[in-house]
Amino acid sequence: MPIPLITCLLRLGIAAVLGMLIGIERYLQGRAAGIRTHLLVCTGAALFTLISVLIGYTVTSGRHIGDPARIAAQVVTGIGFLGAGTILKSGLTVRGLTTAAYLWLTAAIGVACGIGQVSLAVVAAIVTDFLVVGIKWIERFLPRKHTLKIIISTECYTLLQDVENALRTIKIINIDNVCHKAEQRNPATDAMTYKSRIEITIRLVRKPMSICKNSSWQKYFVTQDTVVNIISQKLYALKPKLLSFSILNGGT
Repeated sequence: MPIPLITCLLRLGIAAVLGMLIGIERYLQGRAAGIRTHLLVCTGAALFTLISVLIGYTVTSGRHIGDPARIAAQVVTGIGFLGAGTILKSGLTVRGLTTAAYLWLTAAIGVACGIGQVSLAVVAAIVTDFLVVGIKWIERFLPRKHTLKIIISTECYTLLQDVENALRTIKIINIDNVCHKAEQRNPATDAMTYKSRIEITIRLVRKPMSICKNSSWQKYFVTQDTVVNIISQKLYALKPKLLSFSILNGGT
């Protein structure tokens, strides 16, 4: 028999609340897809699911025909396009993947509400929020591969090799790529200026953690600030021949 109107409204209301609950975490992280977006996605997915169930009764005067999953299945495709719009690539960094996954999950929760699996939807929403927040806290202490770019400028070409040798003495970093090139001639001194770009990789954590004072594992739990300070000290020791240097974030 057809689903009563009060039951439909109740399912839509629960979907809206759960969408808001999921969207709060994204809103607190400052993401474009926040509370309203997740509310609309969850409610819309539930509404499409209800329509797919009810449409068979509507056209046949109470006798259900057809596959109720056909319309609801298109929710997954639609959310794929919506999620793709939240993913942005800037240099080596990709942003928005977690938000896209959140929208995908929100749609699934909406579908669960639409077919009446409210308990499943509530558990999924609450457990997901707790897991995401908890894992985000744990991630601060886990070492992750990171890329830094060091830009060197000098009038002494041989100093570029000295810089590379100095960096290789830092045991916690790996040099991946070194590129030397002549940049321009200084009109005042008639000397060439040389530039070197050195790409290094290192495993960094966002939150410092001390395991043991003399532990060999300690080198895997350093922050980016620590690495930058170590590199800066090595490069400052090569001045004044070293005209300038900069350390840039190359992404993850």
